[in-house]
Amino acid sequence: MIILTTTYNCENFVERSLLTIMTQRFKDFKCYITDDMSTDKSYDVAKKEIGNDERFILIKNTEKK
Repeated sequence: MIILTTTYNCENFVERSLLTIMTQRFKDFKCYITDDMSTDKSYDVAKKEIGNDERFILIKNTEKK
């Protein structure tokens, strides 16, 4: 299963969102998270929460999409 999600200035919500995905019973997935040039700390919070969990791929856009 593939999960796609995006972030933009949601530093107050991204940790809870990722924890919700991480704690599901179904564990066989790959989650791609794209940060669309947030001006807050969304990317840093997501990166910290993901840690070394290889199921998560964090992408930081260098151009606004």
